Amino acid sequence: MRFLKGMKAALLFPVCLGWLGFEGQAQVITNNGASIFVSGGAVLTVKGSFVNSVSGAAVPSVDNNGTIQVSENWQLGSPALYTGTGALELNGTSVQQISGTTVHNLTVNNPAGVTQLDNLTVTGNVTITDGNLTAAAGKTLNLEGAISETPDKMYEGALAKTVQVTTVTASSSFGNIGISFDNTDGGNWGNVTVIRHTGPGSYISNPNSPSLQGINRNWSIESEFKPDRKTIALTLSWFTEEDNGLTFPGNQAQVWKSEDDGLTWIRVEGLKPITTNGNVRSVTVQTNSTSLWTVADEITPLPVTWLHFNGKATDTGTELRWATASEKDTESFVVERGLDGRDFHSVAELAAAGNSSIPLQYSYTDSALPVQGHTLYYRLRQVDLDGKSEYSKVIAVSRKGEIDGLKMSVFPNPFTRELTVGVDKSVETAQVRLYDLQGKNLYCRQLEARDGKVVLGGLSDLALGLYLLEITTEGTTQVFRVLKE
Repeated sequence: MRFLKGMKAALLFPVCLGWLGFEGQAQVITNNGASIFVSGGAVLTVKGSFVNSVSGAAVPSVDNNGTIQVSENWQLGSPALYTGTGALELNGTSVQQISGTTVHNLTVNNPAGVTQLDNLTVTGNVTITDGNLTAAAGKTLNLEGAISETPDKMYEGALAKTVQVTTVTASSSFGNIGISFDNTDGGNWGNVTVIRHTGPGSYISNPNSPSLQGINRNWSIESEFKPDRKTIALTLSWFTEEDNGLTFPGNQAQVWKSEDDGLTWIRVEGLKPITTNGNVRSVTVQTNSTSLWTVADEITPLPVTWLHFNGKATDTGTELRWATASEKDTESFVVERGLDGRDFHSVAELAAAGNSSIPLQYSYTDSALPVQGHTLYYRLRQVDLDGKSEYSKVIAVSRKGEIDGLKMSVFPNPFTRELTVGVDKSVETAQVRLYDLQGKNLYCRQLEARDGKVVLGGLSDLALGLYLLEITTEGTTQVFRVLKE
């Protein structure tokens, strides 16, 4: 059945309507500019596809306060509008697709599963009663309500949830996405955005031993604020089906976090007891920072290299400091210096601890000083007893960049059309780079600073999701995670 093409008037489905459709007849409802209204309690049944497409100046709209059941594909392309407090139910028997930017309540009831083709915002709840909802590569589901899922009926992909955690927020389960905050310390964390990654390949593996992997789930957590001397009890939960072969000896797990987008990983506290409720495992740690998180067991270590590595120019030379989270059979650290960030040569070698399960601090002062307006680059080479080695990140030290206490901020975050960078000291220009999590440059400009602010405009067409914003001014570089929604 095909209708509504070119129709301009509203089509109303009254409350008494039980269903619309004819048994055994495939349907395609094409809405070319009409306004469809489904009243509360009504059910619009489409045994086929539902397509909303723009025809000339007419913009199709769907005001759904009841239930729309679709057995094939749902297509609501921009700028088509979807409003109302009803539910969209995808209930076919072969793989379905959902495209468009917004729905309210979404129900997946299809044993063959549903594929999410676009970044999608669900302003209500997601209920998965049969099959999986799987995001296409690089797409995110922004959840404003809660999700209901089981191990064989779940969301696979990047699932984002933002919750405001203030001094009066006791706890939050973040819409049942497998993470919770217990804020008994009363910290003001502001808007906290969690992106949960699940599905095939969502485990973190050790780059030196790829067979050593964590659970098949990880979380990216970003908070608007980091309150001083405040901690949260962070609980991470996953399905036993996501154990990824881990056995968790003694029913204990090791929580790991990364503060450099997964390049290096840090043990958070020691082994912690696992709480099991049916097929859900949980582990809790105390933390005062947000970052990238996952879980492994005692015999499956993730890559641990450096807690930090930084340097600064002093009157006597370039002072370098670094720390390791743990060490195993480590023989020494070789300090290497370069002028261009590509070619390095050794300037010193320091003995390492060998083996350690606790954080250790190191320092070295290089007599070389960067010339005014120029930069020196440093990296560390960790050498093991068996001769194997690996490198730290590269850092840059500049005399011009020594502006003590320079602070930057980015707002609003999340953003929609533009971003503003605030700098607490007078600067003339700032080099700004916006790139995705794969390192692809999306925006790179030198902008003028006015009244301590740098404004990035023209971001309306940027796809929804998480990005990295790098700001360099007066030799100081800071990187922020920003969310487009």
